[in-house]
Amino acid sequence: MLDADLAELYGVTTGNLNKALQRNRERFPDDFIFQLKPGEFKNLIFQSGISSHHGGRRHLPYAFTQEGIAIVARIKRDLKFARALYGEMLRGLTLFLEDKKRRRGLL
Repeated sequence: MLDADLAELYGVTTGNLNKALQRNRERFPDDFIFQLKPGEFKNLIFQSGISSHHGGRRHLPYAFTQEGIAIVARIKRDLKFARALYGEMLRGLTLFLEDKKRRRGLL
């Protein structure tokens, strides 16, 4: 997942997410987060159908693995992060319980 997507998920700016990342960089092993190279970013823009990135990013994006996303969730104590994280967990739990009820009704 890219830093901009993760920031959008938690309702913060990409800049603020990356500031938090820089303050806590020692918590991220290199295989949990990496910065895209210029060629990789150019390929990503081409593959996703984005025609131009004028007026957009000034820095290459960071990409997070699943483990890196979990670390971001732990280090970011911002209320928006907590609400988004718990909201996703509650939605997942609700879907799980509804599915379980549906299955019991079919058995």
